[in-house]
Amino acid sequence: MDAETSVEAETSNKCPNTAAAAVANQSKTTTTTNIKGAAADINACLQNSLDQMQQHFQEMVDLILSKLDDMNRQIEDLEKMLENILGDAQRQIGHNPTV
Repeated sequence: MDAETSVEAETSNKCPNTAAAAVANQSKTTTTTNIKGAAADINACLQNSLDQMQQHFQEMVDLILSKLDDMNRQIEDLEKMLENILGDAQRQIGHNPTV
C-alpha cells in the first residue's frame, strides 16, 4: 500500500459513514429549509386571507353605514312630508270649519 492509499483507508476506517453523514446532513438542511419555506408560504397565505377578510369587512361596514345614512335621509324626508300634510290639514280645518 502506498502512503496515499493508506491515508484514505485510515480515514475510511475512522469515518466509514462520512459520505452518508454528509448526505444525511444535507438532507436535514434541505428538509429544514423546505419546512421553513412551507411555513413562510402558509404564513403568507394566511396573512393574505386575513387582509382580504379585513378589506371585505371594511367594505361591508362602509356599505351598511351608507345604507343607514340613506335610510336616515328618507325618514327625515317622510317626517317633513307628514309635517306638511298635517300643516295643510290644520289650515284647511281652520279655514273651513264644517263641524
